[in-house]
Amino acid sequence: MIVVFGTRFCGKVAAVNNQWVESKFFSIMFIPIFPVGSMFVTNSKFRSRNGFQIAVNAQSVKAVYGRILSLIFSGLFFYLAADNFGSYDRDPIKMIVYLLLGILLGGLCVYFYLYYGKPSPDDVALRNRMGALTSYYAMPHWFDYPQLRNMLGALELKYKQKYPDSD
Repeated sequence: MIVVFGTRFCGKVAAVNNQWVESKFFSIMFIPIFPVGSMFVTNSKFRSRNGFQIAVNAQSVKAVYGRILSLIFSGLFFYLAADNFGSYDRDPIKMIVYLLLGILLGGLCVYFYLYYGKPSPDDVALRNRMGALTSYYAMPHWFDYPQLRNMLGALELKYKQKYPDSD
């Protein structure tokens, strides 16, 4: 049996203007096991990301585990309901419970894939203002201090070039 392991990006959340947060996970057999770090992605291509490292983003990690676990357990309960339906000693209450749990977890899976991790309108407005100044549509608290110092220096240089006579 071949065991495939390594790292991969998953858990895309907080997307604004084609920039988002993703977490890098150690994976075994393409199943994320634990987070290694997070990245604010500014550009991506097949199997590569451009951006900068940020602290592990809890929302991205929750999105990964929520998506994977709700999908697995939803499938498991649907399988148990179908298996109970096809057996000779059917228990209709057990089958209904399995089916309801499968539907509930399927709905949770849809929520995690389609709705969880979307930025609020206030966050979008703030990130658009940040993007207009720095070209990074990120929340200010995602940056660490050296990155903020570099951005401030670049912003001051841009200001001095655009307004050379101003103080």
